[in-house]
Amino acid sequence: MDVNVYTVELLAQSYLAELRASAQRHHLARAAARPRRPLRLALGHALVRIGHRLLDGYTPVRASV
Repeated sequence: MDVNVYTVELLAQSYLAELRASAQRHHLARAAARPRRPLRLALGHALVRIGHRLLDGYTPVRASV
């Protein structure tokens, strides 16, 4: 079986063009998405909110010196 180098080259160029277009679409989709907060930050805010709810109505009393 004889391989036509020109045909293989055209197929490779076509495949590379499809890969580049796909990568560009993926890049645009990620750039348009809302940036995610780090898990540590989200967990910290959640713990602070839980603490405020647990302390709702509680008035701390300072010890007299």
